Amino acid sequence: MGQVQGKVAIVTGGASGIGAASAATLTREGAKVVVTDLDDSRGEAVVAEIGSAGGEAIFLHQDVSLEESRPGIIEAAERRFGRLDVIVANAGIGSYAGPSRCRWPTGGDKPR
Repeated sequence: MGQVQGKVAIVTGGASGIGAASAATLTREGAKVVVTDLDDSRGEAVVAEIGSAGGEAIFLHQDVSLEESRPGIIEAAERRFGRLDVIVANAGIGSYAGPSRCRWPTGGDKPR
């Protein structure tokens, strides 16, 4: 404990993967965390796990691609915890179009 003791963090994309691990690590180090994500059930599960481990966190639904959602999340963190110190911008915005093949100037798929 200690590196972020008493700090308040928002972790976007916190319902799984790196975001969930970041939220758990922050709480283990003493921070209070606001977990946001599109996946409500997984986000709530992450918050429950944090609580079971003795940490303090809340979940808020957020679509980070909607700019208008951002101020409300910050305001909620400040209302609940009285401050905001850290934002972990983990959520991705984009789409997956599948693998593509690089074509090098040589015309092949490998440089010479």
